[in-house]
Amino acid sequence: MSEVKAAPPAHRGIPKADFIEDPVAFIGQHKNVEEALTSLNEQYSKYKFMDAQLIRQKTSIAGRIPDLEASLKTIQFYQQQREETTVNHEIADGVYAKATVPAVENVSIWLGCSTMVEYPIDDAEALLKRNLAGARAQVAGLDSDLDYLKEQITTLEVSLARVYNADVLRRRQTRA
Repeated sequence: MSEVKAAPPAHRGIPKADFIEDPVAFIGQHKNVEEALTSLNEQYSKYKFMDAQLIRQKTSIAGRIPDLEASLKTIQFYQQQREETTVNHEIADGVYAKATVPAVENVSIWLGCSTMVEYPIDDAEALLKRNLAGARAQVAGLDSDLDYLKEQITTLEVSLARVYNADVLRRRQTRA
C-alpha cells in the first residue's frame, strides 16, 4: 500500500516554479522565443522582488530580538532585587549613568508609535517572553520561506537556460 504524502506547507503564497521538461514545446506555447523568455523573465523578476521583501522583513524582525532580550534580562534582574539597588544603566551606546533604583514592582515598556505602557513586573516579563518567542518564530518562518523561494528561483533559472539553449540549438539547425 502506498503512503499518501501531505501537501507541503504554503510558503506565504509563493507560487511554485514549474521545471520546463520540454523547452521546445514550451516555446511552441508562445508566439515566439522572445515571448517565452519574457514570460519567464517576468516571473523571475517577481521572485527577486519577493526575495528582497522577505529579506527586508526578516532584517526588521531580527533587529528587534536583541532589544527584547536586553529588556527581558533587565526585568529579570529587577525581579531578583527586592530592595533599593545601585546600578549602571546604559543611556546610549557606551554611555552609562549610575542610578539608585528602589524595589521595582511596575515597569514601563515602550511599545512604539509614541506609546509606553506600565505593567506589573511579572506581566511585563510574560509579555516580553511572548514577544521574543513570536519574533524568533517569525524569523524561523521567514528563513523557511526564503529557502523555498531560493529553490523556486533556481528552478526558474534552469528553465530559462533550457529555453534559451533550445533556441540557440534551433537557430544552429536552421542555418545548417
